[in-house]
Amino acid sequence: MTLPATAVPATVNGDSTWDASIVLAVMAAWGRCDAPCAADLDGDGWVDADDLALAYAGVDPSDAATADVVVDASATEAPDAGGFLLVRGDHTLASGDALRISVSGTAPGKEHGLLVVDGTAMLAGTLDLSVASGVAASDAIPLVVADAIDGWFDAVTGLDDGRFTLRFDETMLWLEPVGVSVSTGVTVDVNADGRRDVRDVIELIDQLGRGADHVDLDHDDAVTTNDLRVLLGGS
Repeated sequence: MTLPATAVPATVNGDSTWDASIVLAVMAAWGRCDAPCAADLDGDGWVDADDLALAYAGVDPSDAATADVVVDASATEAPDAGGFLLVRGDHTLASGDALRISVSGTAPGKEHGLLVVDGTAMLAGTLDLSVASGVAASDAIPLVVADAIDGWFDAVTGLDDGRFTLRFDETMLWLEPVGVSVSTGVTVDVNADGRRDVRDVIELIDQLGRGADHVDLDHDDAVTTNDLRVLLGGS
């Protein structure tokens, strides 16, 4: 893929500036998008993970590495994409940054935010969680999925009520219900590359709303965030 002409992304949100707001505008238009469609940056008729990758590639990496990151499933009207932030390549949180993720349920991208990094996620700064009072879970609630996770946060807020604890391994960061044994990790090689990793997550996100059989993991003839929940270890 190549980046679109400089004039193209400015039409996504009309501010003539290529910055992080482009990413948000692309997420808000997620799904089928018939021409003319400013957010369809690769022109394939869909606003999907490829367009999000193009949008994010246009953001100055120095800006991305020194700014707060908000992954808020309630902040957009796009029900199957609003709570995703997909980063192609490494992503670094600096010591003064905050990663803010809201959780109102167990459906990734719909009821809780999910940061997906097709590279190494370097953690630092503050993890600021907002977990709704009624959230109850028997499965892990993934927050970050990456090729690799390195570093750790300087501070974590939002877990004072003792319902959840924070866990991580080499490729995933998740909330775990206290006193509950959960399974984690990518469970299906949906892109058939011989590995179960973050690229399977990206493949499923790219197919949301399309009905592709290979990612319809709950066999309901639709590709939704519930399939992503199953892919990430949900029962």
